[in-house]
Amino acid sequence: MVKIESVEELRKIKESDFGFVILLSESMPIIHTTNCKLIFENDFLQNNKIQSHHWFSTHLLAEKELGDLKSCKLCNP
Repeated sequence: MVKIESVEELRKIKESDFGFVILLSESMPIIHTTNCKLIFENDFLQNNKIQSHHWFSTHLLAEKELGDLKSCKLCNP
C-alpha cells in the first residue's frame, strides 16, 4: 500500500493508468481504477483530512490488506 501524499503523486498515478486507488474513510473503503472519472484533484485537496487516498498495484493486494472493498459504481473494478 502506498499512501498518496500530494496532488502531484495523484496526478502521476492517474496518468499511469496502472493499479487501483482506494479511498479510505469512516465507511467501507472504495476501490477505483486509476483512470476513474470520480477521482478529482480538488476532492483530494479538500477531503484529505476526512479520507485518505492509497494506491495498490492489484485488486488482490488491496483486498488482502484492507479486507472487504466496495467497488466504484462508475468504473466498477
